[in-house]
Amino acid sequence: MPRKRRRHQARDQFWIGYCRKSSESEDRQVFTLQDQAALIRDYYEGLPPQERLSRPLRLVEEAQSAYRLGRPVFGNILQMAARGSVHGVIVVHPNRVSRNHSDSGAFVQRLVDGQISCLDTTSGKRYTGADSNDIFMLTLEGAMSWKDSRDKGDRILQAMRSRAAERKNMGPVPIGYRSVYRPDGERELEVEPERAALVRRLFDLAATGTYSVQGLTAEASRMGLRTRLGKSIQKSGLHLLLRNPFFKGEVRFDGIVAKGTHEPLVTEAVWERVQRALFGRRTDAGRPKDLSVRELFFFGNLLRCPKCGRSLCPYRAKGRYVYYECKNTTTHCGVCVAQPVLIEQLRAGLGAVLLGEEALGGLRTRLLESHAKKSAGEADDRRILTAEYERTQREIGEVFARRGEAAALGVQDAVDLRLEDLKRRRAELRQRLDGLHDRGAVWVEKVIRAFELSRLLQEAIFFGSRRQRELSLAAVASNLSVEGKDLMLTLRTPLRQRADTGGRLVWWRGLYDVQTEILGTVEKMEHAFSLIQTGILA
Repeated sequence: MPRKRRRHQARDQFWIGYCRKSSESEDRQVFTLQDQAALIRDYYEGLPPQERLSRPLRLVEEAQSAYRLGRPVFGNILQMAARGSVHGVIVVHPNRVSRNHSDSGAFVQRLVDGQISCLDTTSGKRYTGADSNDIFMLTLEGAMSWKDSRDKGDRILQAMRSRAAERKNMGPVPIGYRSVYRPDGERELEVEPERAALVRRLFDLAATGTYSVQGLTAEASRMGLRTRLGKSIQKSGLHLLLRNPFFKGEVRFDGIVAKGTHEPLVTEAVWERVQRALFGRRTDAGRPKDLSVRELFFFGNLLRCPKCGRSLCPYRAKGRYVYYECKNTTTHCGVCVAQPVLIEQLRAGLGAVLLGEEALGGLRTRLLESHAKKSAGEADDRRILTAEYERTQREIGEVFARRGEAAALGVQDAVDLRLEDLKRRRAELRQRLDGLHDRGAVWVEKVIRAFELSRLLQEAIFFGSRRQRELSLAAVASNLSVEGKDLMLTLRTPLRQRADTGGRLVWWRGLYDVQTEILGTVEKMEHAFSLIQTGILA
């Protein structure tokens, strides 16, 4: 049987009076640090003399939450216990020791190992490592304290989400606003005119793109813009201010985005220009100093990270290998893929939507037949409505001509009422006719043109300059992303319908219902092709 390890005991031992006050709001109703210190002193004075002999009381205080790790004072107590300098610990309640499993376990283990003889509460309860029931109850107290903090946190988070969903501000009042209370007691934010003017001026300067964040900080100091505590705004604080969507009228919290009830200080356009200016000054984006290197980056900044939505940053490794990687330092997405793999997948994806002259002729025939069938009923409805509209128009003329006779007979009011009814009917018929306007088969030719342009733009994608390639890719696809090592290519309508169904011939049947999308796609493709033809994108 192995020998029992002797407990190391320092020459000087202490009773540790641990006073803790959480920095979080849910613990603000417990005893203050001064109250805890007074209770601990009274308890220590009431201990038997033999327990106090040569073991003075050492009071320590800490204003930090015990729900998370990293309390320095509590860590010092555990280190003293390991050196044998702690006889016992006195607290007002066991939850003062810890509200997380790691610290609770570390403290209980020191009780079990005898490094700490006992834990006393000012109410008279003593926990020792010699009694398994004490250890069990102390462990249970720690678990209950953790659960209490967790439940309170969940309730607070839910309340904050509800407030954000109600379009109300969360957190401190931003600079440029102040809190006021309505007669019903509800709090709302109103613009503080003097500071709001300075904030607007700051956004206008940032939107020019000619100021660095450090330069804007100097301008804010020169203008006299201060925090609510009267201090100068620092560089980091100014950056957070310019990135805060609250100033454009949005409330964001925990994934909830809502239009706030407050008055925005800047427009959406100004805010977006500021974000582009700030992003353009970032040092962690893929910007090679040698501009010729950019030609090596086939996709430019069009690829998106599937996890955080940011643009993947291209870079060259060992002078010849090109990769696309997500550089988001907050989410650490870990997305990194080689460029040759993506180019081959892009070539295959775009090649699947190419149609020859014969296939385009057959597609045009099928779409015209489909259009004729679906528009036949509309033609009959149009004829019926047109006839009724003309009949109503004639009746209005006849009733109006009889107004003179009606006035002589004293029944003009009845005739005027009839006229109003007929005019309302005429307006209703006119509206229904306008809704049945014949767009003809123009959209069919737009479909054919979309496939013709896709072939032409593919030439620019694979053999054109960087600017031609990026504009052509954006015209053909609405989104380029990656999933693992696979390129996720979202083509525009009608190319997407062709790609989604592969070689099957049923894909064209749904094009009649997406005519507006088709027109928008062709407009983008025509614009890109015209710029390439005129030589603007050399």
